[in-house]
Amino acid sequence: MPDRFSRRRDTAAIVERMGRVRLFAVFMRPTAAYDVESERGRDLMLDHLDWLLDLEDEGRLFAGGPLRAGGPVGAPPGESGIDPTGFFVIGAASLEEAQELVAREPFACAGWRTCVVHTWLLNEGVTISVGRRVEEIFGGPKPELGTASWERTDESGKGA
Repeated sequence: MPDRFSRRRDTAAIVERMGRVRLFAVFMRPTAAYDVESERGRDLMLDHLDWLLDLEDEGRLFAGGPLRAGGPVGAPPGESGIDPTGFFVIGAASLEEAQELVAREPFACAGWRTCVVHTWLLNEGVTISVGRRVEEIFGGPKPELGTASWERTDESGKGA
């Protein structure tokens, strides 16, 4: 593997490679009502997973899954073995559309989870091509993107 810092790409090359794919990241947190050990909780979990699979079948679900709590490495999970926090990333035409979709998530409808939607720009990574396909199908107008404060606009931005 080459020394990563032996050269620096010029600013234009860096900016050109940035994905600038607009998606929406949704973070789910449990409320006091959350209890997947109960019959209602098991039903809601199946409804939740089915709802996510519907989004996947539409080609709208980019990624998703549970988040592990920030406890010590190797610490046992909750009694159910399921961490109730999680996130998923979806394509939508706007923040409002993403929020409308998320409002139909079964745990959120039941008041068992809160969901917070964030606009996310996928800039780097091997998943940019997949993100672009999701954005092409479900995305609205491209967000206005100005020059970032770190972007050099003069010739000094060129690397060796």
